[in-house]
Amino acid sequence: MLPRFRSKSVRKIDRKGLGKKAKFRYVRKTGRGACCSICGAVLAGAKSPSRIFGGALCPECSSYTIKLAGKIKGGNMKLEDVDVGRREFVRCLVGR
Repeated sequence: MLPRFRSKSVRKIDRKGLGKKAKFRYVRKTGRGACCSICGAVLAGAKSPSRIFGGALCPECSSYTIKLAGKIKGGNMKLEDVDVGRREFVRCLVGR
């Protein structure tokens, strides 16, 4: 086996060649698609859309994060009350 095929990023596929000989085909694994940083949902659409948190959060998580930032700016909530997974994104919005 060649050194370039001795990697975890290459998978080995069995194929039957002529005369039913076993042949192997090596295929490089593709990367994982974009997913939401909070809930892990698969993101559809462009790689880096121009909206806020585009390519990082799904629409549901980004809208909820924007609502939390509004509550913090209004004084109804404190940043410490936000769960740790969203706190970084909320801090970005509150600092604007």
